[in-house]
Amino acid sequence: MGSLAEDMERLRDEIARERIARHTLINDNRQEVADAAHAFMRDLKVSVETMRVDRMAFLARLSGDVADIRVDVSRRHAKRKQEVAHLLDDLQRARGVMAIEVRAADQAFVSDIVRTAHQLVGEFAGQRSVARQVRYGQASQPTAPSPRRHRQ
Repeated sequence: MGSLAEDMERLRDEIARERIARHTLINDNRQEVADAAHAFMRDLKVSVETMRVDRMAFLARLSGDVADIRVDVSRRHAKRKQEVAHLLDDLQRARGVMAIEVRAADQAFVSDIVRTAHQLVGEFAGQRSVARQVRYGQASQPTAPSPRRHRQ
C-alpha cells in the first residue's frame, strides 16, 4: 500500500499546486483586466478631452466665421441702402424735371389752343361782319377769309 499512499500524496500535492496555479492565474487575469480597463479609461479620457478641445476650437472658428459673415452682410446692406437712397433721389429729381416739362408742354398746348381759338373767333367775327355788310348792302363783294395758321 505504500505506492498507493505515495500516489495519493503526489495527487494531493498536484491538486494543491494546480489550485495555487489556478488562484495565481485568476489573480493575474484579474490584474490584467483591471490594468486594461484602467488603460482604456485613460485613453478614453484623453480622447474625450481631445474631442472637447477640438470642439471648442471648431466653435471658436465657427463663431469667427459667423461674425465675419455678419459684418459682410451688414456692409453689403449699408451699400445697398445707399444705392437705393441714390436711386430714390434720382427718381425724385427725374419726377421733378418731368413735372416741369409736362407743365410746360401743357401750357404750350393750352396756349396753342387759346391762340387758335382767338384766331378762329377773329375769323368768325370777320366773316360775320362781312356777312352783315353783304346782307345790309354795305359791301359789294365778300372778302376772302384770312388763311388759318395751324401750329403742329
